[in-house]
Amino acid sequence: MNPLKLALAGLTLTALQGLAAAAVVNPVSYTFDQATSCGTWCNYHDPSFSKLTDGQVGYLGWAADQGQSWVGWVYTPVVNIDFNFGQVQAISDVTVYTTQDNLGDVVLPSIKVWQKVGADWVAVGGVKIKASAANNHDPFDRNEEALSFGLTDLDIQSQYVRVSLSRNGPWIFASEVKFEQTAAVPEAGSMAMALAGVAVSGLMVRRRRAA
Repeated sequence: MNPLKLALAGLTLTALQGLAAAAVVNPVSYTFDQATSCGTWCNYHDPSFSKLTDGQVGYLGWAADQGQSWVGWVYTPVVNIDFNFGQVQAISDVTVYTTQDNLGDVVLPSIKVWQKVGADWVAVGGVKIKASAANNHDPFDRNEEALSFGLTDLDIQSQYVRVSLSRNGPWIFASEVKFEQTAAVPEAGSMAMALAGVAVSGLMVRRRRAA
């Protein structure tokens, strides 16, 4: 392959990778303002405050591993989970992994995301989930991972992010919370200039070889 085609191929690959790239942003710690609960098993606690950020998403069926992957609260109207990133971070996407078995037990919560600005918590996005039996899943299902609800384009610039879970049934369960910064898409003008520069470089190489 000649230098021009090789350079263009490399630039195109880099551009395509940039379009799809999303960097995970990991918090250094988190806390929640409501005590976790016991149920069928007393495995829904999170004493080391690590379950929600360990990268391990639970099964769709919360009982498949006796609730080991889950953090749970019963009859708690709202749970605020506060994440500390150690320094100001740019975050665009927040994904919460949760599940539901039936409307009389574990039910999908509604989700709201906040960032801390000074001493205030400022809402940046949310999803209102209506309680519905259509969301029911076998509590022993090992074939799929937990349901995920993603909030995108949040434009968070803060050291602290709060994820609020509001109950729509007796139990709220959460398995993982993931934060990401989506890579910026190059502007059309910038891409055109880059391509033009590569084209000129390729022509110069060809001329030198001809000489």
